Amino acid sequence: MTRTHFDTVRAVSMLFVLSALVAGCDRILEIKELPVGTGGALGTGSTSDASTTATTATTTSSTTAMSSTGTGCPANPGCGPGCPKLCDGAQCMTGTQCKHGHCVEGICCAIACGTCQQCAGGTQCTNVLAGTPDPACNGTPAQACNGAGACKAALGAPCMTLSDCSAGVCLNFTGTGLCKLEPTSPCTSDVQCGQGFCKQGTCATCTASPDDCPGGRQCNASVTTPFCLLPNGAYCVANANCNSGTCTMVAPAMWGTCT
Repeated sequence: MTRTHFDTVRAVSMLFVLSALVAGCDRILEIKELPVGTGGALGTGSTSDASTTATTATTTSSTTAMSSTGTGCPANPGCGPGCPKLCDGAQCMTGTQCKHGHCVEGICCAIACGTCQQCAGGTQCTNVLAGTPDPACNGTPAQACNGAGACKAALGAPCMTLSDCSAGVCLNFTGTGLCKLEPTSPCTSDVQCGQGFCKQGTCATCTASPDDCPGGRQCNASVTTPFCLLPNGAYCVANANCNSGTCTMVAPAMWGTCT
């Protein structure tokens, strides 16, 4: 390459650099001078560098698009635009969190369920087990679900017939009975059991000597199936039901509470 040719190449290179600066480019293309006598053309920027720049721009654009759905939103594709709603079957606290607007017993459901029902798999309603509490079962005396989608008398509450009870049997005393569990039935409290004694999670009979009724209550062993007398606050139908010896009746009902 002659001196004149070399000067020409250098001048063109400087003009290219100045043009890039004026245009505000983020990256100036590297100009490589070829050795004299190679007969090559002007050098170009690295292809791999250009590819990396393009990839970075694409990644940045993609990240921006993803974050536009809302910071901290749960990742539930297909369950709603923007900040996604919770999918059916997910745990929830209110219906506004769920895709279909139904939060049933703490689970997002595709459909609204009725009284004493729960959502199975997020798509269908099934009845809860007998004896399960439900906000809709708020009558007096106390109520609970009966396993068939209805509210009935809760365990320990007064009854007239078996069909009145949400679970267990209607243990009849003097015409009016109490909904109770039979011996050996699983239990969580003394008042659920017909014998007034929930021993290690199972309804049990008591012994009078020594008296093993909890809470200092007495065991009535004068009957075929001994039972612990009921504590204050428990439903009763006669004074003989209560450890205190007093069942304060609720007029005109034929039941009351131990006082």
